Amino acid sequence: MPTATVQSATTLAIGQAFIRTINVCVAGSAAGTVCDAASTGAAASSNAVAGLPAVAGGLSLVKIIRCVNGITVVPGTGQTIWIDWEN
Repeated sequence: MPTATVQSATTLAIGQAFIRTINVCVAGSAAGTVCDAASTGAAASSNAVAGLPAVAGGLSLVKIIRCVNGITVVPGTGQTIWIDWEN
């Protein structure tokens, strides 16, 4: 299972993938999102699968989320997100 520490908008997977765990490691001044999208340009509120609150430890999600198009993480300003996922 790949893991990633994300500090800027990043596409982790293209096509079907599964999110296992998400954690907000470093708080930010704005909330972020995780989207079912194959690129950072395609990430939008309409395809968001998880919101990332602006506080550290604000989200510690441990469940499987299926994404059909891909996984794109868009942290809020100053946030660091840790995510565990697989194709």
